[in-house]
Amino acid sequence: EFLEEIVDAFNYFLSILVLTGFSAEDLMKAYRKKDRIINDRLKNGYLHNESINAWYTTCAIVNRRLYAGNDSYYIDRPSGSDESTPPSHFPDRILRSPVNKLDILPHSSFLDLIKYDGQDIVKLMAIGQKLLIFKQDDMFIVDCAGEFEFLESTKKGHGITNGTSVCETPSAVYWININGLYGYDGQNPPTNLITNKIPSDEWVNKIYSVHAHVAYSPQDNLLFIFSRYKDNPNSTSVWPN
Repeated sequence: EFLEEIVDAFNYFLSILVLTGFSAEDLMKAYRKKDRIINDRLKNGYLHNESINAWYTTCAIVNRRLYAGNDSYYIDRPSGSDESTPPSHFPDRILRSPVNKLDILPHSSFLDLIKYDGQDIVKLMAIGQKLLIFKQDDMFIVDCAGEFEFLESTKKGHGITNGTSVCETPSAVYWININGLYGYDGQNPPTNLITNKIPSDEWVNKIYSVHAHVAYSPQDNLLFIFSRYKDNPNSTSVWPN
């Protein structure tokens, strides 16, 4: 559709040039410019004059693409503008790279799955061909296996407060929040591992805190939860993977 719109726009523009009496040389220049724009778009996946740089706070690689979340970048920054001018910030946007070009982030290639929900993107994780988007309250599972991504599932109450609340193991992704310790293997729905094992009040009052973080030990095949709470400022919990 994009290329069709470009071709239609140029054909209309060229017809105007013909009606206004432009020379054959001018028409040839316009045709060459049209071909260059279309070829660049087909070859690279973005326009030849498009900005491809951005700052981001989290990223993940899925299906040979880089997905970068919580982005900042300049939009049509005037040349010679003040260097102190801050870039535009998009806390709930995900830029995506062309296939196998992980250092290129065209500003026209992005995902805005859930906009204006009052939550920022905290962490992106990959498992198989799925992208996990962690926001402060909720978590989203995006299928990236095909040409176009689609939102597979929304998990309310599965969000995290900071990026250290989630870690990857060979078999699954694990994360913690005020509701429990969750695991997701990419196939089955996320499971709260404290269900019927640790009472909720004990989890909230003696294990979890906003400063807690989770880590995986491959040598021992164990998950470690490092936490601080008012009765014990240095606490470590161990969980078999």
